[in-house]
Amino acid sequence: MKRMKKFLLFTLLIVCLLGVSASAKTSTNEKSVRKTISTFFSAAKKYNIPKMKKYFTKSANPKFFSNNPYMRNYLKKENRYISYKIKYVEIYGKEAKVRVAVNYPTIYDSAYSALSDMILRAILYPNSNLKKYLQNRILYYTKRNDDEQNYLEDDTYNIYLRKINGKWLISKWSVKLSDTIHSKYQSAYNDFFDEY
Repeated sequence: MKRMKKFLLFTLLIVCLLGVSASAKTSTNEKSVRKTISTFFSAAKKYNIPKMKKYFTKSANPKFFSNNPYMRNYLKKENRYISYKIKYVEIYGKEAKVRVAVNYPTIYDSAYSALSDMILRAILYPNSNLKKYLQNRILYYTKRNDDEQNYLEDDTYNIYLRKINGKWLISKWSVKLSDTIHSKYQSAYNDFFDEY
């Protein structure tokens, strides 16, 4: 009977130690995942493309305004208003899902109208600088619409990550993530060209 009690006590001790070890590893992984999200949003608030790219896997294939200095400069000013809160983190081995609530500037209506103007401009003046024209039209409509539309938008969505070489990286580029860092330009673009 004494042997049985010792055996059960030893088994219980092993189980407890394994549970504490697994819990510590999960805690470390969760901290790393949270840090990746935090440093990504810090870079997004400054629209720092090289830094943002560091937080994505190659397969995620994120899209930025690398070749459009007008939109880059605009987003560097506007993105400072991005805010986020991590709702929860779920980790499954080398995969993670982070639920975030975000608040960000939106130029959806302005971008939609500016895209319409840009198409007309391309037809009438095919040799014009369309990137600069698009930026100017977005600014024009944004200033005009400021009083009429809600400037900030709230959204909640998932960000998926994968652990590669010991680092947690965002593994999926989504329209919602793009909308957050591009003031909802991606949705305006998609909706405009889906309609026409």
